[in-house]
Amino acid sequence: MPRIPLYNQGQGPRVGVASGQLSPRASAAAFTAPGKAMAGFQKTFSDIGNVAKDFAIEQQNQEANRVLQQESVDLGRAARDFIKDQNFSTTEEARFAMDDFFASRKSDVIQNNPNLNSRQQRFLFNQIQPDISRYTLQSEQKAFNQGRINKSNTANELAQSLISDGKLDDESREIAIAKYNQTYDNAVTSGFGDLMSYDKDSFAFEIDRESVNLLAQDEATTLEE
Repeated sequence: MPRIPLYNQGQGPRVGVASGQLSPRASAAAFTAPGKAMAGFQKTFSDIGNVAKDFAIEQQNQEANRVLQQESVDLGRAARDFIKDQNFSTTEEARFAMDDFFASRKSDVIQNNPNLNSRQQRFLFNQIQPDISRYTLQSEQKAFNQGRINKSNTANELAQSLISDGKLDDESREIAIAKYNQTYDNAVTSGFGDLMSYDKDSFAFEIDRESVNLLAQDEATTLEE
């Protein structure tokens, strides 16, 4: 008997449906792309901000270097003039005066350059500190030398006075020599012995020479009479 064909092999009506999603799936990249783009923009803005910040810092550093160079020139000129005009005779006087001088210079630098921050100010003053130390030492050395000169001038004036007294007679001579020997020893100990007009032997010789001259003058006066 002939077979009667069955629809769908007897499995009943069935509509073929393709496997998978009924609608197109949205790509994950479609959702993440805006976020990535925003992150990219943020990074770009951040980079621009960093560049601007770095540029500002570099400008500040250049300004600090300019101030440093200018102050080095001005400081040297002002310090040399200050030392040239000073009239101190002790190192303590010179040191205190230079401390006040440099404190005033620092105050002027800060006041005249308000854009320098505290870090740049410290950098500036650290850089010029060797100059400050050098000029302070020069000031102290000049004061020390002036002190030696002043002391030796006083001691040499005393020597002339002792010679004038010591030439009169033997007793005055011994007293004058004793006083001068003490004065000379003090000069050597105090560091200005090399500036004395006489050492001990030459001082005694000068008294004797003056005594002879005085005696000769007395004899000439007697003969004239």
